[in-house]
Amino acid sequence: MKKVLLVAMPYGISPVMGLASLKPCLTRSGVECDVRYFGLTMFAKYFPRGREGVLWMEHLTAYSSLAVVGDWLFARTLFPELMTPPIAHAMLGTGCRFQGRDDEVAQCVRFALDVADRIPEFLEDCMAAIAWRDYAVVGFTSCFNQTLSSMALAALIKRRYPEIAIVVGGPNADGDMSRALLAAFPQLDYAFKGEAEETFPRFARALLSGDGNPFETPGLVGRHNLRQVVPRPLVRDLDATPFPNFDDFVDQARSLGLSEVLEQFPLEGSRGCWWGEKHHCTFCGLNGQGMAYRRKSPERVLAEVERVRTRFAPREIMFVDNIMDFRYFDSVLPELARRPRVSLYFETKANLPHEKMKIMKEAGVDRIQPGIESLSSSVLALMKKGTTFLQNVECLKNCLTLGIETVWTHLYGFPGETLADYQDIVARIPALHHLPPPLALVPVICERFSPFFERPEALGMAKLRPAPEYGQVYPFEAAMVRELAVFFKYDYAQPRPEGLDEFIAGPVASAIERWRDRYRAGARLAVARIGDRGILVDTREEEGRAWLLDRVDLAILEAFDSPSSAAKATKILGDEACGTTNGSLFLWELLGELGLGEADDRWVFSTLDRLAEIGLRVERRAEPSPAGLSGSDFLEERLNLHRARRWLVSDRGSALSLPERRTREELFEFVASDSRVPERAW
Repeated sequence: MKKVLLVAMPYGISPVMGLASLKPCLTRSGVECDVRYFGLTMFAKYFPRGREGVLWMEHLTAYSSLAVVGDWLFARTLFPELMTPPIAHAMLGTGCRFQGRDDEVAQCVRFALDVADRIPEFLEDCMAAIAWRDYAVVGFTSCFNQTLSSMALAALIKRRYPEIAIVVGGPNADGDMSRALLAAFPQLDYAFKGEAEETFPRFARALLSGDGNPFETPGLVGRHNLRQVVPRPLVRDLDATPFPNFDDFVDQARSLGLSEVLEQFPLEGSRGCWWGEKHHCTFCGLNGQGMAYRRKSPERVLAEVERVRTRFAPREIMFVDNIMDFRYFDSVLPELARRPRVSLYFETKANLPHEKMKIMKEAGVDRIQPGIESLSSSVLALMKKGTTFLQNVECLKNCLTLGIETVWTHLYGFPGETLADYQDIVARIPALHHLPPPLALVPVICERFSPFFERPEALGMAKLRPAPEYGQVYPFEAAMVRELAVFFKYDYAQPRPEGLDEFIAGPVASAIERWRDRYRAGARLAVARIGDRGILVDTREEEGRAWLLDRVDLAILEAFDSPSSAAKATKILGDEACGTTNGSLFLWELLGELGLGEADDRWVFSTLDRLAEIGLRVERRAEPSPAGLSGSDFLEERLNLHRARRWLVSDRGSALSLPERRTREELFEFVASDSRVPERAW
């Protein structure tokens, strides 16, 4: 019996989770299967070696999500009349600006144009690399910008080996896109909608061995049933699926000498989104038609992590889940903390308290994408994110303190935004210069399967149409392009507030760029407790300052370590100090000077001397409070002082302290360094 070949075309240089999961399902059904990663072939032949090449591939992939540059590189082979280099310059320029990297536009354009000229040669290399007559079925996975690279190779296969059945699956074949692909590309025979671990092996076995009718397979779209598709099921029991098989990827990477692409492996612990089941974020289309949340058991997740760690020793295991399973805090994460460490990546909600994030860090979670999206509670509510400005800032602070890298972008352009929302954002950003900034300021897009796409009028959008770049890669009628498109442009149902878009393009963009510059320069806001006093170092702006804090200031910072109201913080302060809820009395009693032990005293003042030597303005005593203030007035006066110094940020009746907490040793290590603003890796 002939075999099945699964193909991943450029531009990915990591294992594809779908193919790694599908191969063992085919094997279990008695169908022999190989997987070919032609993205590795392109990378090895045309890209610089090492980390530089990895970054170039990442740039090209990121830039092309909206500018469809990745599809355009292969569109010239399928439809040579479509595009000229000047249009490519414009498209790549749009993509680079989307990523906030204007300085790389020209270099990226030159590189992409050079690769585009060599695509016919690359496709012939792909054809020469495979003994095609060994295969009866060739299946392509297609996600975002893989459609035309897949169709270009499929056209060559069908022209030279017409007996081979060509199948496409993946996100770009879900929903109406499956029928559109078949209508637009005659080289295709079938498309699979949605999850295929149970259905594709059944189809392949029936087609290869005659065991059953392949055309009755759920989720299969063929030219025989373009309008009558058997409903496709979701995979409900994820534990019943085989362990993913990454051997083909590893073998190909090693044969090409690409050790740099073996540093990261994907795993999947769940599908769907437990938050989206309740409140679907308005802009998110990632789940397609599979929103229902399903999870693997903790035992299965732990077994998969252990298998990948011991077999491949990766630098990072990247979980491809849309959202981390909240049950991991009581199962998977504590167990991982007891095992040999491997670095992990997750997408999470942003409203995780410090103790939860500490559990994550101890388990090996070194990088997260927390879905922050905005620094405005009002805009977050428009998105249905279920988070607030203060929760997002707390997430950034906790990540900084715990050493967890944060991946996030700041979105804008939601119907219902106001100028005041973004004026507040600009006012808040200088206080956040020590926290991880967004990678870019990004306009929200309308993505297929998102609520924006499904219910545009109800959410303030009008006149949805495919992003105009699709017209440069698809020479089809407008209705066909609409069914193939993933990203859409739109008008606003109501006029945008006057001056809002100009304010975002000007002051907001400038404030975020300034934030990025200060963070790269090593901006800090850190506090260390020494007995009943503390030292606070603030280098968020060029003129750094250091403060000697008294017990009151320390207590306030600690009481607002997570978002709290003033009333709640007063109770916390009182309870911690003297076992009573009379926080006002406690605060009044703290007005007097509080002594330190001799060793602590020496450490405090030697550290302050060192801070002064490296150029910080040192405040050796807290500013005195006005005499005669009673409890609640005194607290408010101190809170106002903290707000004025931007040690606290406030929103909707609550406040959050901003300094990251450090030990005296960590603070001393910082101030004893040659520079107060050491360069951070970026």
